[in-house]
Amino acid sequence: MQAVYKELLNDTEFMYQFEKEYERRKEKIRTQKKEAALYYLKQKLSGLVLVIVSVLIPIVMDGDATASVLLMPLGLFLLFTKEKIMDFKGK
Repeated sequence: MQAVYKELLNDTEFMYQFEKEYERRKEKIRTQKKEAALYYLKQKLSGLVLVIVSVLIPIVMDGDATASVLLMPLGLFLLFTKEKIMDFKGK
């Protein structure tokens, strides 16, 4: 009887540890998804800002669109890419 009780106790402890580990992993995945969504939001906003600046530069500089030629493709690339391009480590 005591051996059966120990096996049940070990099974109960195993299930408790399993559930704890399962919840920890679920929380980690949730956190990673939130971080990825925030990263891509920052990247898309940066691209949008570059596109807006590239549109405004010729207006401000009396028709000189030299900077726009460089900023527009970069902004569009950041806006529409699905890759991680920028590094936002330096808060």
